[in-house]
Amino acid sequence: MRLRLHGLSDFARWFTPTFMNKRFDTWFYVARAPERLIAACDGYETVDAEWLSPASALAMGEAGERTIIFPTRLNLELLAQAHSAQDCITCTEARAIEAVLPQIVQRDGKNFLTIPESAGYGIASEAVG
Repeated sequence: MRLRLHGLSDFARWFTPTFMNKRFDTWFYVARAPERLIAACDGYETVDAEWLSPASALAMGEAGERTIIFPTRLNLELLAQAHSAQDCITCTEARAIEAVLPQIVQRDGKNFLTIPESAGYGIASEAVG
């Protein structure tokens, strides 16, 4: 299979928080997958694959069946708003992508990972520690 890069639409851009030892500038993309596509793993970067809807993945995370980290959860919530693959691509191409840099804030003596509301995810935070 050949990856047609013109078929990718920028979905999100996240930076690893400044307090992390390893920092990444990560781009997320959406694309329509060909019918009957079989996902294959390389055994190094990816070791398992399954096709899930965003809602199913979120439910599995809520049930403790999967570990879903903060940026993944927020991106899945955004993906789950689409009614189809084409709707997802159309909505993605219509919105401006703002680079997201999570930060730690303290509330009531607890640490929360937060992002700016302007990032397009609404008010989002998660308790840490």
